[in-house]
Amino acid sequence: MPETEIAIGDSNARNPMLPIARFYAKEMRQVARKSVLRLSPHIKREICKACASPLVPGVACSTRVKGHKKGRRVVTTCLYCGYQRRLIVDPHKELFVDKDIHGIIH
Repeated sequence: MPETEIAIGDSNARNPMLPIARFYAKEMRQVARKSVLRLSPHIKREICKACASPLVPGVACSTRVKGHKKGRRVVTTCLYCGYQRRLIVDPHKELFVDKDIHGIIH
């Protein structure tokens, strides 16, 4: 048996709900794509782009801050597939969905 199959089997043994979580994360993406809607960045950051696992810090992902003062980044690594997501740390940047437009709060 290849190492990748062993790793997947071990992750399912540790967390039996993982296949169900992956299924619903993929479904959520497909529904958003078919209905031409954008998922909230907050939701997208909590799901692995490669394997659709929920990224729970300490359980399914590791989070590190790398870089210097000017170019700091948060690197989130999925512990199931190894995919890394890098996000720039900017205290002055505000996501569009977080802005208060016309009194609507998301």
